[in-house]
Amino acid sequence: MHWVFVYLFCLIGIPSFSQNYIQIKNCWQKDGRTTYKIHIQNPTVDAGATQPNWWSTQWVVEPVSGTNYVRFRNRWIKDGRTNYYLHNQNGKIEAGAIQPGWPSAQWELEPVPGTSFFRIKNRWKPTQYLHIQNPSLEVGTIQPNWMSAQWELEGYTPPVNNISPISWITRNYEQLKNKPLNRLVLPGTHDSGTFNLNGTWNRGVNDPFAPDTDDLKRGLSFLGDGYDKWAKAQERTIYQQLQDGIRYIDVRVCVDKSGNLKTCHGLYGISLTELINDVVKFANEYPREPILLDFNHFYDWDEKIRNGKENDAGYGGIRQSKLDELAGMIERTIGPRLAPNSLSPTSTLAQLVATGRPIIVLWAKSRQGTFQQQYFWQTGQIVSSYSDDIKEIRTDKISHLDSRIRANQTTSSFFNLVGQITPCNDLYKRSYDFTGNYPFGLENLAKQTNPVVLSYLANEWKNLKHNIISIDFYNQTSLVELCKQLNGLPANPTGVSFADRNKSSWGQWNLGVGDLFDTATDSEWKVEIDACHSDLSDTETGNRITVQFWAGSERMGSVYRDGVSSGCKIWEGNAVYTFKTSREITHIVVTTNGSDAFYIDEIYLYRGETLKKHHGRDDGSGWCLSTDPNDAKGNWAGKVAGNTCKSEVRFDY
Repeated sequence: MHWVFVYLFCLIGIPSFSQNYIQIKNCWQKDGRTTYKIHIQNPTVDAGATQPNWWSTQWVVEPVSGTNYVRFRNRWIKDGRTNYYLHNQNGKIEAGAIQPGWPSAQWELEPVPGTSFFRIKNRWKPTQYLHIQNPSLEVGTIQPNWMSAQWELEGYTPPVNNISPISWITRNYEQLKNKPLNRLVLPGTHDSGTFNLNGTWNRGVNDPFAPDTDDLKRGLSFLGDGYDKWAKAQERTIYQQLQDGIRYIDVRVCVDKSGNLKTCHGLYGISLTELINDVVKFANEYPREPILLDFNHFYDWDEKIRNGKENDAGYGGIRQSKLDELAGMIERTIGPRLAPNSLSPTSTLAQLVATGRPIIVLWAKSRQGTFQQQYFWQTGQIVSSYSDDIKEIRTDKISHLDSRIRANQTTSSFFNLVGQITPCNDLYKRSYDFTGNYPFGLENLAKQTNPVVLSYLANEWKNLKHNIISIDFYNQTSLVELCKQLNGLPANPTGVSFADRNKSSWGQWNLGVGDLFDTATDSEWKVEIDACHSDLSDTETGNRITVQFWAGSERMGSVYRDGVSSGCKIWEGNAVYTFKTSREITHIVVTTNGSDAFYIDEIYLYRGETLKKHHGRDDGSGWCLSTDPNDAKGNWAGKVAGNTCKSEVRFDY
């Protein structure tokens, strides 16, 4: 009797009595009757019919700190000492003592959409799931619809705080699940693979210059290693970017002179193999997090040479064999995780997650073969705010972004708000004169532009609809926190206030000593618009009317006005646009950002006080500015050039 007393005393003293025990029950029932539960069977683990009071069928769910994984510990303790944990032993399910860090004993609970069941996936072998196999318990690959791989955890509700903050979309799934994918605000990086560049300091036999660069930038690089600073747009690896919360990756593909697939931005960055391996690593750890991989630029040395395009930095040709090589790599590595393109940007997050394939590949080339046809999304499904005409002028960039955001409020595509700027050649050259204060390199430029763009997003544009927001050097900002806030989630972004915006020196740059030798003087270029027409009414607008000043193919700057009245001779009032530059202006482009139609009856173009060109005639046929072409109808019919409204109109000087 003594041993019985001791045994009972030990049982009473086991602290796990106070634990919340659960039972793990399979969805499939043999013959529609027998319920299978996971249990310890002297001492192997099995699945089968059990008695309700068996301790061997009762489990404690232990969260693995800092992750979205759990361990399953059995209530029964061998000899009152040994704890039994469920683990994957070389493709076989066992129960026994483990080491705390074993990934083979860590499991992820994947909710089965529309049910109360879970699929239970192993961390060590992410393609292996627990399932019943006629009728023993096994671990291995499954089909998504197998009922034998679906489990009910009786007595268990996954706590929200068990999900790692890194998987911030999974963590907030309930709040976000009904959002269309193109209205889910996702932080992104521009030129994502440029954190580790092959610099110009060691040219050697292998020329580091990628086929997307030009002769000017190659020449500037010989002044020092400065060109590296103009090529590097990020400083965190792809895996680190994803861990930080980035969910849109901008992939620029290059084929170097040795035929290797790499990322590039003027210089060669990481290999495509490294990029994809980082995505796989993250997806294995956080399998429900959506990721957008945008393969949007392709450059190939051999293809350029074959077509005589060696000096054309913008030529995006690539051999089909190299496209096939890249596509095959994608299919072999992340293929099982790719979202089918039967979904669309307007599909909800819940619909994406339900596929068990949350990675979207956007592909800027034609799709070859069955796999690409089913799982590569065309880049026509994403719209970008980028414009090669917009350079580093602050008012231009903000005006352009404002216009593009508002124009895409009802889009059915993804929309990428590109927050960084593309420096013009003049800025490159001036930045090398260190007697001035022009920003040197993309990092210094981003320090000035990011606070301004993010401040507008946090303030003037916060009530508008957004999607992807991508910038350079995101990790020096609170981009991820701002995107969470724009999604309606609790967040505290910093560096996005009016004060932060006003501290930026963007555009307030002084010329250096080198410009003292530039004897060219600025001229004032003036545009006067007459919106008065005796036969028409409502020719005014509340939209932003912008005048861009061009010198050949280079946009020198722009001036805008929010709202223009229709009073006759209004060039004496607020429809006068002036701009100063030493360059010869060749033409202007007048644009609107909305559908409140604006009528231009006449336009006068001056250099100083000299009238250079007059377009239109009093009360004749004029031009309609509107994002809605149909605004040319009604009482404006027959009075609008081309009988249609346009969002922009060009006038030559």
